[in-house]
Amino acid sequence: MGNGRFYTRSVDGGTIAAHASVAAAESAALQLGEGACVIDTQAPAYVPMLQQVVAGQLQILGVGGWGANRLSLEQNFLQAIKRKQVAIVHAFLASGADPDTRDDRGQPAIIWSVASGQPEIVQLLLDKGANPDSKDLDGMTAIRLARQRAGEAIVQLLIEAGVTD
Repeated sequence: MGNGRFYTRSVDGGTIAAHASVAAAESAALQLGEGACVIDTQAPAYVPMLQQVVAGQLQILGVGGWGANRLSLEQNFLQAIKRKQVAIVHAFLASGADPDTRDDRGQPAIIWSVASGQPEIVQLLLDKGANPDSKDLDGMTAIRLARQRAGEAIVQLLIEAGVTD
């Protein structure tokens, strides 16, 4: 687990590391190469949260901070899932976010990840130990939501994780 504000992530997600400064993170991302990302997990509102190595240079991607510096780790983690930002979700998990966290209405992160429609986000949560059988307050399960709206790739991930229907 990391304890830095800035994270780097390789393009394949196999490497994620915390850094104490943006300069250190940027240098590490350039060493990781094409597609690597720099994530600022405490970006204030309207400040870029995500940079990516493109053609050997860091470029700011169109992901502005949502005031992450004012929210808890779990609130930021859920925001990243809702915004379908794989690299940022990964950074918050590396920071120690609980993959089984719930929002203030009781909706579990695994259901938000299924709703995102992003198999890579679902896989990250499952890899970090999220309970694939979690239910929301209305009894909705991740597998039921996946079958209704998310597609076969996410259904398969949940079945492989041992989900029960």
